Amino acid sequence: MTAGQPNAGYSHGPDDQGRALINGAEGGAATEDGGASVLDMTYPELRKRALQQRNLSTASETLFIRELYVFWKSFLRSSFNARMYEDFRSFALEDARQQIPNTYGLERLLGFYGSVFNGKPPVWMQDKPFPNILLHHQAEAEHLGQSIKPANHP
Repeated sequence: MTAGQPNAGYSHGPDDQGRALINGAEGGAATEDGGASVLDMTYPELRKRALQQRNLSTASETLFIRELYVFWKSFLRSSFNARMYEDFRSFALEDARQQIPNTYGLERLLGFYGSVFNGKPPVWMQDKPFPNILLHHQAEAEHLGQSIKPANHP
């Protein structure tokens, strides 16, 4: 995959220590401090860095949190993980509920729901009861999204 490819998915695989590696991203630029790119990070490293920047920033949007939202949307579609999903959902909803809403995460969360419920079910949903809680979560996110009018969309 090439850097800058819009809406490119992530691939992931274990490194020699069994940690998930981030092998694709939207952009994949080097960090602001000249460090390694997001593409060179493991999931735990990306999550830690994103949440550190998110907590220090007055805005809830940073390079790392954006990349984390994109990763969650792609990864959870193919390999559902309840903890990752709860992080994804809670941070996206929290960001969208800010006094000045940031809808980037909410848009990725809604895209995740659309990819799960529209079309062929992901492997983790096959041969299992339909997860009704996800439908409830999707409705909640859609309602929140409809109640927000971003400044650039009158």
